[in-house]
Amino acid sequence: MSSTRSDAQDHLSHQQLEDLHMAYQAGHLDPHKLASLAGPLLLTLQQYQQNLQQLRKVLLQVPHGPGDHSDLCRMHNQGLAPKEDDHCHCHVGAIRQILAQTAQSS
Repeated sequence: MSSTRSDAQDHLSHQQLEDLHMAYQAGHLDPHKLASLAGPLLLTLQQYQQNLQQLRKVLLQVPHGPGDHSDLCRMHNQGLAPKEDDHCHCHVGAIRQILAQTAQSS
């Protein structure tokens, strides 16, 4: 699927999504405007879902096993790899948490 100028206009920008969310929270969503944004909103959500899947694939390739903690991480844990991700001081705990969250939404 090739990206054209009209495709980019069919997607909502980050700022447009934030504005829509703020209007929703404030209770100022115009039903007619919301109906007109349904198509671009779905396209944007599909793009975000594809991006999330690609990022998840990349994160799966980054080492994140028990032996993959950094020296700094081990230094904070008496030379051992921490067993709990919330005691991690490197990339391992964060990657595990993100992968766990995205596995639930996949």
